[in-house]
Amino acid sequence: MWTKIYGPLALLALLVSEILLFRGNRFVGQWFYCFAWWPYIFFVDWLVKRKTGRSLICDRTGEFLALIPWSTFIWLIFEWFNLFLKNWHYVDIVPETPWRWWGYFISYGTVLPGLFETYELLVAYGVLKKAKAPPLSDARKLY
Repeated sequence: MWTKIYGPLALLALLVSEILLFRGNRFVGQWFYCFAWWPYIFFVDWLVKRKTGRSLICDRTGEFLALIPWSTFIWLIFEWFNLFLKNWHYVDIVPETPWRWWGYFISYGTVLPGLFETYELLVAYGVLKKAKAPPLSDARKLY
């Protein structure tokens, strides 16, 4: 039963989050990354499930759950580089350290699931069948 409604519910959650963000809701503003990406991931998974009959969340739940800590770990590598490069900083994040670290985990945990779900969506709808890239004639030219 839930496999029929989790997509529309995710889309509704995303739309409500957008509305609350633009109405100036501070809580949604501080946690918007989560309110945007998690519904996106579930909505895209639902689209893939409807198109192919299988999906990462519904049929490979263990793989999906394993992606979350790996995603966080990989993104923390980029954050470590940023300590030295100072290429970005976060605005209006939760000031309390435990909540902030929990926010990092659930935010950074969306990176790999978001990439894999988007890839599966593109494959399911045949978008990548037509995609072509020229072969590299000699990779040594790159460095």
